Amino acid sequence: MTAMEGSAGKAETDIRHIALPMTTYEDVCLPIAVNAVARYWDVDMTKESKRLSRQYPGVRGVMLAESLNLASRHGIGAHVIYGDMDRLYRLVDAAIPPIVIIPGSGDSLKYASAIIGYDLGQGLVMHYVPKQDKAGSMYMGEMPKEKFDRLWQEESRLMIVMAPPDVLPAETGPGPEANRILLDAEKHAMTGNASEAAALVRKALSMDGQNVTALLMMASSLNEQNSPDCIRYYKQCLASNPLLFAASRGLGNYYLKSRQYDLAEQYYTEAIRINPRRYGPVYKNRAVARLEQNDKRGAKSDLTDYLKYTPAAADADSIKQAVSEL
Repeated sequence: MTAMEGSAGKAETDIRHIALPMTTYEDVCLPIAVNAVARYWDVDMTKESKRLSRQYPGVRGVMLAESLNLASRHGIGAHVIYGDMDRLYRLVDAAIPPIVIIPGSGDSLKYASAIIGYDLGQGLVMHYVPKQDKAGSMYMGEMPKEKFDRLWQEESRLMIVMAPPDVLPAETGPGPEANRILLDAEKHAMTGNASEAAALVRKALSMDGQNVTALLMMASSLNEQNSPDCIRYYKQCLASNPLLFAASRGLGNYYLKSRQYDLAEQYYTEAIRINPRRYGPVYKNRAVARLEQNDKRGAKSDLTDYLKYTPAAADADSIKQAVSEL
């Protein structure tokens, strides 16, 4: 880890920066953030990931479980943990670039981002962005600390720590193991193996009953089965993390399906309050709930926002027509 030069009047130690190698390659088994951090540790997994990804045609998103399994086969260990800003700073100080899970935008719910530094004086957190600036240096995405931490909290401050075994910090308790199991569960869910995914979620909950990711995945599984038991799990999630966007959205989805439109609107509104730009389709769902309550003005506003935040939506033309008729 190298310290960047401080600006005038500011101590050099105010700024920390880890230089990650440039890469733009990603596939369903290898997100850019994991690829860049693996290369930082002198491991190139792209060829193996290309071969492995052929086993998952049509799968949308990224299977973090496969990328961490690849890293393990190349001698790179990983912990999946719940962190905080102090822990993040300590990792950067130790020249270990953490990977955080933060919200996406539009129709993307979340993504992995490598943290490559911070600036205490300016209150900034620096993200890995795989492109160069005009001077040919690696471009860094900067975000105010408070904004970053709030976004990160929407994913319960989940992060991945990757490093060779002799560098990887030790972790105790059931959390890291349960979180790795949950990544495997996510992989099975993405590939359509719902029964195996549910079994792994139950295993994780038996190890760590307060694991918010496990609670959320259990709630989502029950929601897909139209089971009212999902409500209890979603509310446990929100009691643990009131900024858990996915839990409020999930409750909205359940109540919409069960035709409890006032409650659907309530929880969609809460999700939008948490992050109005995170996921465009939540506006379309709230529009449905509002139309069912004869709130045409509110529905029109929501459909307009849906188009604003999801401009490439496949149903954009039909939504525009609906807006013109309201």
